[in-house]
Amino acid sequence: ALVSARYYIENTLVKPRETIEEKGGLYGYEQVDENNGYRIFESRNYIPMGFTFESYMTQENYDAIGSRETSDRLLVKNLILTKEQKERYGHMMEEDTETLKKPMSDDQFDLACRERAASACRSFQFTNRGFEAQADLPADNLVFFSVPYDEGFTAYVDGRETVTERVDGGLMAVPVPAGEHRIEVVYRQVGLRAAVFVSLITAFLLIIYVFGKRFVRRNTKVRGTSTNVLAIENDP
Repeated sequence: ALVSARYYIENTLVKPRETIEEKGGLYGYEQVDENNGYRIFESRNYIPMGFTFESYMTQENYDAIGSRETSDRLLVKNLILTKEQKERYGHMMEEDTETLKKPMSDDQFDLACRERAASACRSFQFTNRGFEAQADLPADNLVFFSVPYDEGFTAYVDGRETVTERVDGGLMAVPVPAGEHRIEVVYRQVGLRAAVFVSLITAFLLIIYVFGKRFVRRNTKVRGTSTNVLAIENDP
């Protein structure tokens, strides 16, 4: 649910004995179609890309949770922030300081997924440079995208550059003010400009070297020819 996975596709021809049922099932997914050996399951807890949270947990408190199932399910309820991020964005959400000793119930998990889906961006699409979305927020908040954080990403809100935050241990969030806004995230490989600059300089120097070498060779041949002609003319 957190990574906006809507469908699960199972190939019953290649691996007929490794069905979703034999693996213990996949909570929240229901079969919607079967075609050419493929079984297609759809999640009823699907959350569209780009959504917000009403509460958060610090990374320290989240790491202290012993149960893997509990910590996994909490990710659709709380955004995980570092201490530094808490200072900057904690006022936007309520802090969840409870350390749960048992996993969220199915009903609680379903409710949290519906709440995240209700806060999702009105539109989202990938582009040839990254992705863009349209958000309408009732208050300032961090808009979460289940995209691996990378320093090569640059975020723009209504055309103005803003920061990208590394949350949930490695995914991305963008601070967005209240109201309707266009979010654009562009990826540029770190060091690409420097690499292009160095390549251009290298190519320029190579061109100078090649043409310079040809110029020296041509002048050497011309001087050699002139010397031979002069020697012939002076021959008694």
